[in-house]
Amino acid sequence: SRDSSVVMFSVSSRNVNVFFKYANMLCGLLVISCEVVQIINTFSARDFVVFFGIIFITGLFVLVNALANEWIQRYFGFLYTFEGRACLLIFLGALVLKAAALFLITAIACICVGSVELVVGLCFKPRTSIQGSVDEA
Repeated sequence: SRDSSVVMFSVSSRNVNVFFKYANMLCGLLVISCEVVQIINTFSARDFVVFFGIIFITGLFVLVNALANEWIQRYFGFLYTFEGRACLLIFLGALVLKAAALFLITAIACICVGSVELVVGLCFKPRTSIQGSVDEA
């Protein structure tokens, strides 16, 4: 007889982590390119301060996905979780949302990747190691 209890799925495939690693780096680089275009087109003191803030956090985001760094993990530990990276991506997508094509494509990509990563993080409860890679079950 079949047991009718609910089975919790676990994401243990390294392919999922590799997909998000490269998708996150692509989105991060797109955000950086949007910010560079923004600062070149409209230079103001406010935009300059926001520019460096976004470049700093997005640079850390790309660095976390490229390689593990103990200092970044200590002070920016949320970047080593699926939920933390997803929330940051959705936030960055909302920040770059403008009518221009590059900004719109970047915002949609960030929000979509962040939403999927959030669902994976919340529903499938993947375990991440110090390097941010999914552990084998």
